Amino acid sequence: MPTVNGPDEITTLEGGNNKVFYSNNSGEITELALGASGTVLTSAGTDATANPPSFVATAGGAEGTFVANGSITAGRAVVLDAAGTVSQLANTLVANAVGDGTTNNSSNGWFSPMWGMSTAAGKGYYDKSQDHHVRMTQNYQWPSTPYYGGITLSGFTTASGALTTTYSIAANNTSYNANNSASSYPTCWYDDTGEVGYVATSNGNVSNYGYLFAVSSNGSAFTVSNNTQFGQSDVAFAKCGLYVPDLGYSLIFWQNSTGTHFCDVDNGSAGSTTITVGGNIATSTLDSTGYSDQKGAIKASYDPDNNIILLIWQNAAATGGSPHLNYMIGAVAGGSITWGSVETLSTSYFSNNNLQLCYRSADSKWFALWTDSPDVNYTAAGTWTSGTTMTWSIKTFTAGDGDFYKGYDPTTQSLDDGLSTVTVMSKDYNGYQQPRIFSFAYDSSSGYYDAASGTTTAMLPAGSSGLVNYSTASNGDFALSYSPDDEKYMWSGMQFVSPYYLQSGSYRPTTGSDNSTTFIGIAQSTVTNGQSVDVKWLSSKDTQQSGLTIASKAYADSSGAITSTAGSNTYIGFATSASDVVITQTGSGL
Repeated sequence: MPTVNGPDEITTLEGGNNKVFYSNNSGEITELALGASGTVLTSAGTDATANPPSFVATAGGAEGTFVANGSITAGRAVVLDAAGTVSQLANTLVANAVGDGTTNNSSNGWFSPMWGMSTAAGKGYYDKSQDHHVRMTQNYQWPSTPYYGGITLSGFTTASGALTTTYSIAANNTSYNANNSASSYPTCWYDDTGEVGYVATSNGNVSNYGYLFAVSSNGSAFTVSNNTQFGQSDVAFAKCGLYVPDLGYSLIFWQNSTGTHFCDVDNGSAGSTTITVGGNIATSTLDSTGYSDQKGAIKASYDPDNNIILLIWQNAAATGGSPHLNYMIGAVAGGSITWGSVETLSTSYFSNNNLQLCYRSADSKWFALWTDSPDVNYTAAGTWTSGTTMTWSIKTFTAGDGDFYKGYDPTTQSLDDGLSTVTVMSKDYNGYQQPRIFSFAYDSSSGYYDAASGTTTAMLPAGSSGLVNYSTASNGDFALSYSPDDEKYMWSGMQFVSPYYLQSGSYRPTTGSDNSTTFIGIAQSTVTNGQSVDVKWLSSKDTQQSGLTIASKAYADSSGAITSTAGSNTYIGFATSASDVVITQTGSGL
């Protein structure tokens, strides 16, 4: 124990006035400045070295003592954590919003009439090497003959901090004859290591065989490779592509009269458009059920957390049978893929596929969406634990569900955006096919993906220029691509009204987090992680504030500071003076 012989020794030890002294765990005398008038000395536990005592306001009502989870500033609102600790209130949510952008006409490489081929002819991807979005459309002219068309590519940049886009580059590839029906289901995707995009279609000039080419961009021009055939010499119906980082190359999947197949696509080096098809994986058959029409559908997505590929497709109907949905899981390890068996996702009949799929790291789930005519739509949540099968929970949306989800031609990106909601663009069936952006979130209580709040109205605005009017029907030629750099999607679509121009803009999904639902009170001292902190709670008065409006409601802002401004802040009580607030409200989750 330390020995103090008198006031002179205290002065010698610390030389302080208006101080109190305590001994730490090593027996050393340490000074502590007196607190403000009315505050009392409060112990922070028996370990005075790590948790020294402090002066805090006297109890003026109900309060409790907690352990701090992270740093907390005195006078700030705190929330109760699941572990029983408290954290400073933080609300970083940014609400979803959508904006108009560029309207592209023929002078920008887009020609009229420019109708996308049937279902979901428009696709897009984000080129991170140039920080721009690439939009692809395969077109044909109808009813004029001869049918003609080709691939049109366009690059867009998204404005920093704004919800607008700017047209940057365009290129036409008219070497494809789109024919009148054969080129349905084109697809495009991006290899973010090789910094190259891929476009895959069916070529009506050569018996509708599957062809693809690579696309490289320098920000001002596109460079494309030669058209390269993939797979057998047979009609290629539905198709999709996917870059797998743990393999170091892309895969392309497609359906034809002999079944469902895949092989690899490799561009060799970053930015190169010299591609090799089947160099790592030769054409392989996953399912031998053939297709005799174009009603197939196929989508793939990759889970980098568990290194598995999920492939889903609409199974062809046997004679007199009904098409349904199958899936396979491919485990990626050691530079190779081990495929499981063909499994069943749903045995229901689907007359109109519109199949979409993406892995959701935020939920550790897979999100799937499809339609069976516009009157019956579905979302599915897939849960994988091990092996080659998944557990599926399916939500059916019918006429009684209003706007959620009843749409034609939905599209989302197959890449995980890391967000807590899934962004889908579609034509709203209830709203006379007006384009909308829908948002879905995983509901842990029900086990499926349901419509997220705030999507009851059309998200896309009417085109202010008059060239595009989104209050009218669209032909469903949509594209969505996500930029993790600015946390926004670029949307684009074409209208089913003259002059059929393309319009694009940005969409910002809800991002950030909000822990205010478990607001419990106001911290009475400034502490660091693991220290003890007293918290004034319901019915007590905190006296540490400034600038409050007397007799007005009090709120906690995004950082937990107490204010008289409402806005999107959290209501906590009312002010009795500029410095005093009485707590009358806890969080909505308590």
